[in-house]
Amino acid sequence: MLGRLIRLLNRREARDLRALVAWLCAAAALQGVALALTAPFFIDLLAGRLDAALGWLIAVVAATGTFVAVQAAAQLRAFRAGIQTARALHHRMADHIARLPLGWFSPDRTGMLTALNTAGIPALASYPALLLRPLATAVVTPAAAALALLPVDWRASLAVAVCGASLAVVARAAGARTRRVDAQRHAAADRAAHGVIEFANAQQVLRANGAARRPHELDAALVGAYQVNRRAAGAMLPGIVGFSFALQIAFAAVLGLGVLLILRGGLDPGVFLGVTVVVARLAAIATTGAELGVALRMNAGTVDRIAQVLDTAPLPEPRPATSIPAVDAGRDLVAEFESVSFRYDSTPVLHDVSFQLPARGLTALVGPSGGGKTTVTRLLARFWDVSSGSVRVHGRDVRDIPTDELLRELAIVFQDVYLFDGTVEDNVRLGRPEASEAEVAAAMELAALTDLATDAGRAVRVGAGGALLSGGQKQRISIARAILKAAPITVLDEATAALDPENALVVQRAITTLADRGSVLVIAHQLRTVEAADTILVLDQGRIIDQGTHEQLRKRPGIYADFVRQREAAESWAFR
Repeated sequence: MLGRLIRLLNRREARDLRALVAWLCAAAALQGVALALTAPFFIDLLAGRLDAALGWLIAVVAATGTFVAVQAAAQLRAFRAGIQTARALHHRMADHIARLPLGWFSPDRTGMLTALNTAGIPALASYPALLLRPLATAVVTPAAAALALLPVDWRASLAVAVCGASLAVVARAAGARTRRVDAQRHAAADRAAHGVIEFANAQQVLRANGAARRPHELDAALVGAYQVNRRAAGAMLPGIVGFSFALQIAFAAVLGLGVLLILRGGLDPGVFLGVTVVVARLAAIATTGAELGVALRMNAGTVDRIAQVLDTAPLPEPRPATSIPAVDAGRDLVAEFESVSFRYDSTPVLHDVSFQLPARGLTALVGPSGGGKTTVTRLLARFWDVSSGSVRVHGRDVRDIPTDELLRELAIVFQDVYLFDGTVEDNVRLGRPEASEAEVAAAMELAALTDLATDAGRAVRVGAGGALLSGGQKQRISIARAILKAAPITVLDEATAALDPENALVVQRAITTLADRGSVLVIAHQLRTVEAADTILVLDQGRIIDQGTHEQLRKRPGIYADFVRQREAAESWAFR
């Protein structure tokens, strides 16, 4: 586990952890030497050689004092290393997660990330701080004691070495047995974590339908986690009992062999007493290590799961040495899809999609649900890579543009708006943090946030995920964020879906303003938005089946003409 953890850390944290291991091993070795020195002390003491015994006693005290000093210094380093390890892993995870394809984020993996970042990594901080010292002691101290006893009596040294090796084999076998159920336990914990998040986020829907107290998927996930943990406890129990049994057998064997050798005159009683003291102390050390075995195995499972996330290949970034031509400011086109096809796992989503976005103007993407419209916007932002074909921005394939540079070219208003737990202004400023107060106010006003555009309104906290605001307010804040960013390309996915007619009209004006400044790609089902588009792309079952202006398409039989009739019928409907 230690080697795997070091490989996951940055260079500085890995160096500090290696230094900590060296300090802990030095302390453990000194403890082993101090224990071994008690053997010649008892030999000389029982033989009546008091001056020699006093010399050994001074040596024991000196070794013990040195051990205590080194151990104290190591423990100070250990707590610092624990904090640094957790911080470094959180940073590495955050940086890596931000570069993973969106398709990787399944519900189970989202639950795994939640469990790792809220419980797994903080618990892993205890490994350097609390668990590494007993582990180093359990491994190094018996070895150091065996080597130190070698000049005293080779049989005593051999007895300590054999006992230590035998217990290590038993502990390894017990660990292998429990590792087989660890993966199941972690998977069940991930499902439970996802269930808790989903249950909390879905309270409004559950309560509205009177289902807040009914059985939910969370119940099954929690029951599953409970059952797996019971099986894991059952798998660990034989290992714990087996180790304790082996420890007692080893201790009894040393005592029995020592007594037998004394009776036959082949062993000095002082050697026997000294070895007994050493073995008894080593047995206590081994017991402490065994008691921490469960925590060590849990940490090992956490390290494996972190490695699994970090080993997931991100979307490849262009190499720094790649020569990228400068953007031609005079180009008429800002983005192009050329023969783009995309498969999500084994499911085809887009087929040979080609279109162009002008440097200025409004392009609408319409079609039945599930036709691939949102996928088009995700490919433009390179949340995934195309299966074939190419997506180009300013004439450059998005795969050749560094992510940060590409995203500076885009402002995206998602269909599912997420706000961070801060103020309204904090969330709007995400679009352009350095914007002036006047620019923020203008963006909010243009996004129809008249109720929040005042100084008092901008300081209102939105709550986690925007829970303290209405759906329309959240969506308008997201639009204000895009307006403030003023990127060359603005993508809006159902931007007016949650707005009342009055505010939808104001936002429509904002879209028109954005289209005058740059290129706007909008996914919409509202006729007013689509009618204003310079170009309409009709997407069905992953293919562009038609394109043109509103007047051109409404005259052609097909999906768009049906769409217009349905929207006109809906707008003319009145309650009677």
